[in-house]
Amino acid sequence: MLSFATRFFYSNLFLAAFVCIIVAVKKLLKNHLSERLQYNLWFLLLFLLGIPLIPSQLAGIFKIFAWIPSPGDADFFSSASIGQTEVPQTQAAALDLIRDFSITVNRQSHSLPAILFLSIWIAGMAVLLCFTLKARLLLYRIKHSALPLQNAEIHKIFDLCRSEMRIKKRIPLYSTAYLKTPIMTGVFRPRIYLPLHLISDFAPKDIRYMLLHELQHYKYKDALINSMITFYGILYWCNPTVRYALREIPDDRELACDSSVLNMLSQSEYKDYGATLINFAEKLSLFPFPFVSGIGGNQKQIKRRIIGIASYRPPARGQKLKGLLIYCLIAALSLGFTPALSADASQEDTYRKQTKTAVSHVDLSSFFGDCQGSFVLYDTASDQWEIYQESLAKQRVSPDSTYKIYSALAALEKHKIRPDSSSLDWDGQIWPFDEWNQGQTLTSALQNSVNWYFQTLDKRMGLTSLEKFYSDIGYGNHDLSGGISDFWMESSLKISPLEQVEMLRKLYTNEFHFRDENIDAVKNALRLSSSDKGILYGKTGTGNVNGETVNGWFIGYVESADTTYFFAVNLQGKTSSAASEIALRILQAKNIY
Repeated sequence: MLSFATRFFYSNLFLAAFVCIIVAVKKLLKNHLSERLQYNLWFLLLFLLGIPLIPSQLAGIFKIFAWIPSPGDADFFSSASIGQTEVPQTQAAALDLIRDFSITVNRQSHSLPAILFLSIWIAGMAVLLCFTLKARLLLYRIKHSALPLQNAEIHKIFDLCRSEMRIKKRIPLYSTAYLKTPIMTGVFRPRIYLPLHLISDFAPKDIRYMLLHELQHYKYKDALINSMITFYGILYWCNPTVRYALREIPDDRELACDSSVLNMLSQSEYKDYGATLINFAEKLSLFPFPFVSGIGGNQKQIKRRIIGIASYRPPARGQKLKGLLIYCLIAALSLGFTPALSADASQEDTYRKQTKTAVSHVDLSSFFGDCQGSFVLYDTASDQWEIYQESLAKQRVSPDSTYKIYSALAALEKHKIRPDSSSLDWDGQIWPFDEWNQGQTLTSALQNSVNWYFQTLDKRMGLTSLEKFYSDIGYGNHDLSGGISDFWMESSLKISPLEQVEMLRKLYTNEFHFRDENIDAVKNALRLSSSDKGILYGKTGTGNVNGETVNGWFIGYVESADTTYFFAVNLQGKTSSAASEIALRILQAKNIY
């Protein structure tokens, strides 16, 4: 919940920017947009307000708006199932060579500002929900005390209005002494309430204008918009720009309804329609319900509407077309905001990339058992991908010690070490593993996953240089804000299993265009074992937070005479030893190693 609240907070920054865009467009282009289109602009905001609430499992339906499809968008998909086999002696020997070294990191579960924000946010929502329920209860009482309207003349006017607007649905009319203004309620069962004082003092012309106005609310489904405004008003109460927008929507809605009514009237009737508002200004007061539509409003709103009526001119065809084009451009812009607003995508926790090769979704559940995780395999010869648990394969998590492959490569490229001179002296600090308590070379440091060796290299590189390096090679989210010593240990840097395979492929083929001797030095340090089928290269990584295992990696490749297979296994809540065993079982079952 706290994680969602933090991401929701960042989504609010984008929403605030979009509100400012809408307000600016309305001011700058008000002469080119009709009142109805200006009101419809807010629909785009209402759409965006719902995006942060979409679960990650459903957020994928909006991936087309990101313009970069995800790896699952392959040319074709197939599925396969592989049976589990016993690990032969060659794989057992490889497991003995795969070392699992990791130390726990201490992380505060949640920061005090996040907890404070969440507490205030929930408290505010609770207060507003109470006010909303109170208003709803009042409306419920009005509903059950109201009587069906008996005035035959008003019914006749109402039927003529419905016919004029081509509304076939019979909408019931009710009279009540508890309202000062006509209102319409109900999304699925709409009904119109008329105050008794308007019925007793009514003039047919005034009643007609009021009913035409209320029917406009029905025609454009404003009851549904009211429900959304009420819900978002509670949820986004702490965002001042959204609150401002939600207050503006009802005002623009009434202007839009006025313009729709005026479109039905002759120009000579404009004055009469405005006079109805003026004559009933005191009686048509603001209604106390946040989920109903009515002709009334506060004095400022009615003054604005009267000015709008006095200056109203039916839009020409060219103006309509121009306004529609402007609206479509703004709508396209709003869709571009959707990836940034997703609560799950706001911190780039999901990998999105289009692949033109074939992808097979394989069933490897027998290998994983009760382990939650994913498997990715890429065959260079056939240009084929195999993926187990695609959503997890696209999920970015901490790389832990697998990052050391690229830490070594960065240090080599920046001459902090050389392939023939990579030794670093041990500073005497005692570590929990004997293998760490001695001087190291690049090969020994990678094979024993020695933290202090790569932390020393990173410090020699400097944070600015490292940030540029990881950004240039496209490593995951390339976020090193967690600090130069531990950005890779369950901190800011994140990468998905799919990206791990992509990075290994680029390393193997040297798509980075680094010096060949540096690439070869890293490859040689990753070599684990060989069999009659090929040579196995790999790197493990285990994440421990506050004494608990949260993340286990085994990534690598198998080099054979005919092809090279790149793979990545990631497990949640398990160590790299478990990931290594699963990976080797799968590779053996596929006759790869």
